[in-house]
Amino acid sequence: VFFGMEGDTSRYVIEYARSDRSKCKATGELIAKGEIRIGRVIDHPQAPGVELTIWHKWEPLLLRLRKGRPGGKQLTQPSDLEGFGKLHPADQEDIANRLKTEGELKKKSE
Repeated sequence: VFFGMEGDTSRYVIEYARSDRSKCKATGELIAKGEIRIGRVIDHPQAPGVELTIWHKWEPLLLRLRKGRPGGKQLTQPSDLEGFGKLHPADQEDIANRLKTEGELKKKSE
């Protein structure tokens, strides 16, 4: 599963981890209960009609998206993240600022 593939129909969700069982796809590290996690929701490749969420920690996800592929789907604003409004205001502000910074970095590199 690759980020930023052309024709990508996945969507992103953000939430506080409900347990400490999920792992970051990029690093393999456990995501602690209560830690912010971002999931890429895709169609399950082996079960048509079933969705699969691939979880990431915030920083590794940003690194992965920076590498992306030309023309691929990117996170550019808070509205790209389902569940954003359910986060604590301080976390919303931090993530909105990071997305803005990432967007500015992307524009400079183009």
